[in-house]
Amino acid sequence: MSFPGDKALRKICSGLAKKNVVFSRLFPHVIPLRMRSLRSDTNAPMKKTIMLAVVLGFAAALAASAEDGKDNWNKLCAKCHGQDGKGQTNIGKRLGCKDYSDAKVQAALTDDAIAKAVKEGVTKDGKTMMKPTEGLSDADVIALTAYMRTLKK
Repeated sequence: MSFPGDKALRKICSGLAKKNVVFSRLFPHVIPLRMRSLRSDTNAPMKKTIMLAVVLGFAAALAASAEDGKDNWNKLCAKCHGQDGKGQTNIGKRLGCKDYSDAKVQAALTDDAIAKAVKEGVTKDGKTMMKPTEGLSDADVIALTAYMRTLKK
């Protein structure tokens, strides 16, 4: 956006900036880009610190989601599938739960199929094999799927 007299003001400001007068804080949009690039290096350590904080935040969130996946597995899935995913619990044997520690069984399942089963449940021949899991967010379902993948031997 340009204002009347903007060119003249830029000329004055760039002249002041050349004389080491601190004017850029009051009118940062007026200082030419080439002058701004001279002082941009002073913020480099702060930018690196912010980027490091963001990366560490994401790493902590991923670690927390892995723990949430295990917690949700133990609360919602282990009673049928077992804590080890083998499906050798009393309910799991009766329902014919698959052995999720088997690499071949895991290879046959896609993440989308797992998420669909968690969200919508599983029915076979009109019989409910697994109820839909309510109260889980999409992030929880992703964490649960990721945890289930760790059961593979």
